[in-house]
Amino acid sequence: MANSKTSNILGWLNLADTDYLVSRKLLLDDFLVQGVIFANTALEKYSKMILEIREIDVTWGHQISKHYEKLKANGINLNLNKDFLLFLEKGYKLRYFDHLEIGFNININQVKTLIQLDESVAEIRSGIQVQGSKKEFKFDLWVKNENPALMKMNHVFGKANRDKLVAAPCAAYALRIIEDKVPLELDYWAKYVIDDGKFNEEVLKPELKRISSVRK
Repeated sequence: MANSKTSNILGWLNLADTDYLVSRKLLLDDFLVQGVIFANTALEKYSKMILEIREIDVTWGHQISKHYEKLKANGINLNLNKDFLLFLEKGYKLRYFDHLEIGFNININQVKTLIQLDESVAEIRSGIQVQGSKKEFKFDLWVKNENPALMKMNHVFGKANRDKLVAAPCAAYALRIIEDKVPLELDYWAKYVIDDGKFNEEVLKPELKRISSVRK
């Protein structure tokens, strides 16, 4: 493998790992919107790294669901939650409120997002093998030194118990864009996690106007 290509691949890997750690730290500190944005960029960069390895054209920008489809179409079998990828794409749009369409809505549960993010990264990284150099990468050092941002509430790379994570209260955030592009937001405390793998259900639904008629 040419040195320039190797550098590109390792560059994607290091950037993806860093975005993953930043995402976890933000989510743990209750910056849920920002955590989801960095979760999207992390999985985007992991995907682009794999595409670079296979010499497949890198397109689709930040649409990680499209990257995933392209990986599968080229025989790369990753067991990722498509609904979660679409959720992260939706969350990525929160960078600019003025670009959100009326009816846009999203619900971010801290623990549910962390669990799915950790499992997604573990699935991707399980297939990565760096041959030749014995050099430790940043991610290896984070695991070795038990970096708090990586280990806390992490049942994959850390020692957290998954069942206890989903049973405990956690931070949550809901948003809907209503008429005149007004954001209806709700920061709340979720009692537990509905661990169903679904991330794109409707939230903050407006009540339907009841129309009654009186016959004269």
